[in-house]
Amino acid sequence: MTKKNRGRPGKTTEELKEDLKKEIIRLGLDSFPSLVEYRKRYIRGKAPSASTVMIRTGKNWEALMIELGFEYNQVKSKYAVMYSESGRKEILNKVISLMKKENCKTSKEMRKIILPQLGVSYTALIKNKLDWRTITTAYEKKYGEKIGRKNYLSKSKLDSLTAVEILTELFEILDKNELTNLEDAWYMKKSYAEKRFGTADVEDLRKIYEIIKK
Repeated sequence: MTKKNRGRPGKTTEELKEDLKKEIIRLGLDSFPSLVEYRKRYIRGKAPSASTVMIRTGKNWEALMIELGFEYNQVKSKYAVMYSESGRKEILNKVISLMKKENCKTSKEMRKIILPQLGVSYTALIKNKLDWRTITTAYEKKYGEKIGRKNYLSKSKLDSLTAVEILTELFEILDKNELTNLEDAWYMKKSYAEKRFGTADVEDLRKIYEIIKK
C-alpha cells in the first residue's frame, strides 16, 4: 500500500491532517494537545486516529502539533512541553480538578495520576513553573481546602534543632512526597538554609546530610 493510501483509504494526507486539527479543536485540546487525551476522546470512525496520521505523515505527535499550528514546543525532558499562558492556566485547572476528584493530598499521589489521565508529567509542570507549591495554592484558592503543610517552621524552632535533626526531617518530607524543591516542603525558608548550611540547593543539602549524619 502506498503512503497516500495507508491508514484511511480515500483520504489524502492533507485531508487527514485537517480532520485531526478540527477534532483537536472540537475537543478543546488546542491549547493543550495531549496525545493521551486525544486518543481517549476522539470520535472513532469520524475523526482519524493519532497513529493513522503519524504513520501517514511519518512524523511524531510533537512535530504534527507544531505543523498544525498548536503551541507545543519540545524542551529537554521527554515529557516536558512549554505551554502558552492560557494553556498553563488550563492545565493547572485540570490538575487541581483531578486532584479533587481523586482526593489527592500529596505530591506523590498527584504524580501517579497526572501522566496517565492528563498526558502531562510533573517534569512538564515544573518546566512551566507549576510546582507543588503553586498547585496547592491554586487548589486552596479554588476549593477552600489546605493540602499538606502551609507554614515554615519558625526560626526559633529551627535554631533549637541540630543540623542532623533539621535535615533528617527535611528529607523525610521531600522523599515521602518526591519533591525536589526546598520551598515545596514548607519546612524552612531558603534564606535560613543559606545562612545555616551555606546553600539552599537540595542536592547540596543532601551531600551535607550524608557527611554529618555519620
